[in-house]
Amino acid sequence: MPLQIQSNDNNDEENYQDFPNNNHTNIISQQRRQSLPNQSSLTSSSSSWMLFEQQIDRKTLSIIYTISLYYSFIAVGLCASIFNPTLLQLSHVFGTDLQTVSVIFPLRAIGCTAGTLINGFLNTYFNRQILLVIFLILKALTTFLVPHWTNLKQFYVNAFFNGFFTAAVVVMVNVWMNEMWSWSSREQQNHVNAVDDDDENSMENNVRRNDEKSRTIIWANVTMQALHFFFGLGTILGPLIAEPFLNNPFNGFDDNFVANNLVWPYAISAILAITSSLSIFIMYIFIPYEQLKKKNIKSNESTMNLLVESEDQQLQQQQQRKKNLYRYSVITLAALFLAMYSFSEATYLQFSASFCSKVKLKLTQPQAALVSSSLAISFTAFRGVSAFVALKLTPIKMIIIDFIIIIIGNLLVFFMADTQIIGLIIGYILLGAGFSSVVPSLFPLLEQRGYTVTDWIGSIITFSGGVAQVLAPYIIGLWIDRIPYVLVDFTFLSIITATIMFTIMFLLMKFDQKRQQQQNQQHYHQ
Repeated sequence: MPLQIQSNDNNDEENYQDFPNNNHTNIISQQRRQSLPNQSSLTSSSSSWMLFEQQIDRKTLSIIYTISLYYSFIAVGLCASIFNPTLLQLSHVFGTDLQTVSVIFPLRAIGCTAGTLINGFLNTYFNRQILLVIFLILKALTTFLVPHWTNLKQFYVNAFFNGFFTAAVVVMVNVWMNEMWSWSSREQQNHVNAVDDDDENSMENNVRRNDEKSRTIIWANVTMQALHFFFGLGTILGPLIAEPFLNNPFNGFDDNFVANNLVWPYAISAILAITSSLSIFIMYIFIPYEQLKKKNIKSNESTMNLLVESEDQQLQQQQQRKKNLYRYSVITLAALFLAMYSFSEATYLQFSASFCSKVKLKLTQPQAALVSSSLAISFTAFRGVSAFVALKLTPIKMIIIDFIIIIIGNLLVFFMADTQIIGLIIGYILLGAGFSSVVPSLFPLLEQRGYTVTDWIGSIITFSGGVAQVLAPYIIGLWIDRIPYVLVDFTFLSIITATIMFTIMFLLMKFDQKRQQQQNQQHYHQ
């Protein structure tokens, strides 16, 4: 039985300020309760269950699912990071060198790229919650089996699918989280567009609705920033969990399986992923989440039809073509923006230690690892900070500030890497802070401007970033040993290109918004 949504009529004023769109929630509740069968025909147990369902409003449902998705992201981050500290032991398992085992990283990246596209296709035809449960289980399985394979081919295939399921989970959860906390803005925008601008009371209502819409988008941005923080937290937990087991001497094989000191880190990571899938499955059984955004998309697409129903069909089709042109252009630019930005983020996170050891300071490997860790620590820590910053700043302001910080950090690295280790560390800290909130701000930004991030759109945008992350190591890796400053130069190039894409995208969104306002005003004054 689908979840029934009900708001407290006695506390409408309080709830309205606390959580956006409770009035819309109440409307949905009334419509859906009318479609329910007569409760007198139900058994006492089913009636009790229906009463339990009706008492859960959308705010409570969103909070419950948000907590569960945060936990799943910790588990996925843990499973993704458990490989790095165990590479040496894995090379012993397969009787090869570290470079051969490291092939799993590009294979995982390719798997991630494939997983982003498949996710959009599957979500079109299957229930998202069930898919997420399946993908989390498969992610846990491909993590658990890593130390149990007996040859490199099995190990490589497993790495590909491990990356595949990682991307599927990440894209799905990102779109879902963004949908849960900003879907009401789409309905509010439709109400605003349908109100008579000449009516004074309606204008006051528009102001109130716009205020609520902005608060909804801020909440979407807050939860998205926190979501990525929990993924980063999981990547920190990976080495911490592996370290106690790896301190023990390598014990060789036992019945074609690796000794317990290597099996346990992977087993613990898999257990966390399994428990996260179990929590989502339990909620699917008792309080299933409905993808209401699909209804909002249809409502949004039909808005133009309602506004121009008095006009001829040819004009209506022309306006729809313009609308689609703006929409596809914005989504394309968003994908290109993420690709250009992801290039700089991926290269710095992967080659920061190599850069430290190649510049004139000539840091030792342990020193280079220590200095580069300031980038990783800053990157994760500021993701937590950005969740609080998002309470005050809109997504577009956060992205602009992030880019300014990235440029300043990159300039510090450029001018001080050869002479001042403190300047290099400060530059890395600023880069980590700038990188921290760009990606989680993009989906809420699109929603804020009226472009619904569906599963397909989320997959396409994320796919473009994934392609950049696959290509970046090959491009930079060819030059980093001979020309270490290629890392800084390519970062400048990618950030400048991303800024151009972002500026064009923002101008298109402004033009599209102005176009819609002009069309609405023409209709209202007729």
